[in-house]
Amino acid sequence: HPEVKQEMKRIANFWLEKGADGFRLDAIKYLIEDGTNLENTSANFSLIEELNQEYKQISSESFTVGEVWSNTNSIIPYVQEDRLDACFDFDLASDIISSVNSSSTVGLTQQIQNIQESYPALQYGTFLTNHDMDRVFNKLGNNEKMKLAASIYLTLPGIPFIYYGEEIGMTGSGAHENIRRPMQWSNSVNAGFSSFSPWRSVANNYITNNVETMISKPNSLINHYKKLIQIRNKY
Repeated sequence: HPEVKQEMKRIANFWLEKGADGFRLDAIKYLIEDGTNLENTSANFSLIEELNQEYKQISSESFTVGEVWSNTNSIIPYVQEDRLDACFDFDLASDIISSVNSSSTVGLTQQIQNIQESYPALQYGTFLTNHDMDRVFNKLGNNEKMKLAASIYLTLPGIPFIYYGEEIGMTGSGAHENIRRPMQWSNSVNAGFSSFSPWRSVANNYITNNVETMISKPNSLINHYKKLIQIRNKY
């Protein structure tokens, strides 16, 4: 509907003019349906191209990253034809976790090669899990595996994204509310998140797994993340 589209542009422009750097676009493959075809329609691609032109006119440096929860080959069209600047690669995320858990590099090596051959240069996001998935600590189970997974994805090409709390081993599985619990800043009441009771209670491991406690330990998970980020930024 034309008025809906204009409102989308108006809201985007409002935030860009406020100084926002860009947008993470959720479930982007579902914007426009065509009969029984619910995703990846030609009209959907046309709309994304039109929105991208709008963003770049307001701010040529604005950046968009799309959530296209599909296999790599289905994601590629979203970073072509001036549609999105980047997309999260879900196959890579699952292959990193599988590789760490199985101690086998076969699937991961193949996926890295597929990415290098498929995407326009560096137009993909690397990550481990997000706000719709069981937390990566629940999948890996210990800090050494967490450090290895972080070392892999933070040293790969692409654009890395860290889901908050991943760097301190926050836990959560099942319902989305469990995966999006309050950030664990300290071992104080409500994990230092708030002096008031949060809508969702903090996770059980907040006494040991919190920023304040872990940052004082040189070999902690959070300091491993900080070191990797410093190396990445420097080189």
